[in-house]
Formats: sequence, structure tokens, C-alpha cells
Amino acid sequence: MMENSLNRVSRPQTHPIIGESGGKIRHRRHKLSQLDATIPWSSPVSPLVLLFRLARSVRCRHNHAGFHDAGLNERMKKSMNTPSRSRLGAVLLALGACLLTIQASHSFAQTGATVQERAVATSSSELAQRHYRRANTYNNLERYDEAVEEYRLAVAADPNLADAYRNLANIYLSRDQQQAAIPMLARFIELQQEASTPLTASLKTIGELLRRAERFEESIEYDVRAIHADPRDDSQVHLIGNLYDSKGHTDKAIRVYQTAAEVMPDNAFMNRTLGRLYEREGRLEDALAQYRKAAETDLSSQFYRELVQNLETRLDQQQGQG
Repeated sequence: MMENSLNRVSRPQTHPIIGESGGKIRHRRHKLSQLDATIPWSSPVSPLVLLFRLARSVRCRHNHAGFHDAGLNERMKKSMNTPSRSRLGAVLLALGACLLTIQASHSFAQTGATVQERAVATSSSELAQRHYRRANTYNNLERYDEAVEEYRLAVAADPNLADAYRNLANIYLSRDQQQAAIPMLARFIELQQEASTPLTASLKTIGELLRRAERFEESIEYDVRAIHADPRDDSQVHLIGNLYDSKGHTDKAIRVYQTAAEVMPDNAFMNRTLGRLYEREGRLEDALAQYRKAAETDLSSQFYRELVQNLETRLDQQQGQG
């Protein structure tokens, strides 16, 4: 008797329908609640989450504490077996199937679009290379009209084919079509990610073409980049600076020599020329700083020391008069 009593007490209460203990049922409900709480309503599958929550709420109403240990409460049993409950379950199942089908179709459509885009990109690149190779052949044969046409077809198929733009620019320049060469050079420069000899040459060329066309607001940007790209070419600095100065664009000439003084710190003549421009513009303190820099860089130059002394004397006189 004692043993049967102990067994009866220790035996867990079993759910009459699913054959699980009440503790397990509560544990599962708790896990479902945790899962429910972790799924955001804003997620892409929120309709499915809504279905899950709705179905679970119906089930929870059936699995309420109204169950007896030995069987279901008769009223609850009747409510579960009513046609309306059965219809609701069927509707929920159908809705879930539709949502899953729509989501799967959308996923397949996205995958198909990605594959199609890759195929189009690959075919465009191959087409561009085919036109580019054909254009190079025409170019080598000096059949420039055909070469131009093929290069244009190449960049139409692949707008990032940089060498095609550069070759087009070279053909236009060889035929003295300078204005047509400018946008080709500009596009080639735009596509460059690293320093290179073709990039430096293109920067110098487009700067010169724009200056010839007196498009100075555009040319100065390329000129500054060209000086940075080739800091050893001091002759181009003087050529560019003198042209801007002679055209009345002293501000751009100053910018050219400022860039040169920055990238050529050992070239005292750059400091001296920049100082001259400052002095002529009435920026005497700035001019004196450049003269001093030139004198410090070239200690053997008496000329630079005299520039410093003369300007210091001039500034002292102005201060005395003030």
C-alpha cells in the first residue's frame, strides 16, 4: 500500500490527449512564448508570424486549465468539435500554405534576377572586349574611322573600359580634333584608381587642351593634379604658372606655385617665384615668408638673402609711417 501510494504521488499527471505531463506542456508553452517574443513584427515573414500567433492563441484557449486530469471538460470538448472551429483551422492552414508559396516564389524570382543580371554583365563585357580588340586592329592598320567606330561600340557595351577612352583620345589628337579628345581624356582619368604613367600624361595633356581653349576654371584642377603626379617636372610648373599670370589669372598662378612649393620643398626658385606673386598682390608678409624659405633652402644664394633684407626694410618703413 505504501509503495502504491508513493508511486501514485511521484507519477506525473499525464495529459489525456497527447500523453505528456502537465509540466512538459507548461514548458512547451513557455518555449513557444519565448519564440513568439523573439520574432519581430517588422521581419519579412511577419504574415507567417501573425498566423503562428493566431493559431497558438486558439490552441491556448483549448488547452486552458478547464481540463480535468481524467478527461476534457464537456463544454470545452463541444467547443473544439464545433464546425466553426474546424473551419477556422482549415482557413489557417490554407492561409499558411499560400503565404509559404508566395514567399518561395519571391525567393526564386530574386535568385533568377540575380543570375540574369550576371549573365547580362558577362555578355556585355565580352562584347566590349570583342569591339576593343577589333578597334585595336583597325588602329594599328591606321584605319582610324573604323577604329573610332569600334572603340565607341566598346565603351557603349562597357562604360568602364578605360583604355578605349584613352585610345580614342589619341586618335582625335592625331587628327587635330582637340575638343573631341577632352571628354575622352576626362573619362579615362576619372576611371583611374592608381598612379601611372598614362594617368600623368593624360593629366598634363587635358590641362594643356583646356588652357588653349581658355577653359581655365577646368584646367587649373587638372594642372594641380599633374604637378602632384610628377613633382620632378619643374618646367611644366613655370609654363603653366606664367600662362595663368599672363592671362590675368594671378590667383591661379599663385595656386600653381603653392602646389609646386609643397611638392618640391628643395626647389628654392618655387618659393622665390611665389614670393614675387605675393609681393605684387600686396601680401607682403606672405612674400617675406617665401623669400626666407628660399634663402634657407639655398644658403649659397646672395640674391635670396637680398630679397629678404629688402622686403624687411620695406615693412619696417611702412610700420614706421603707420
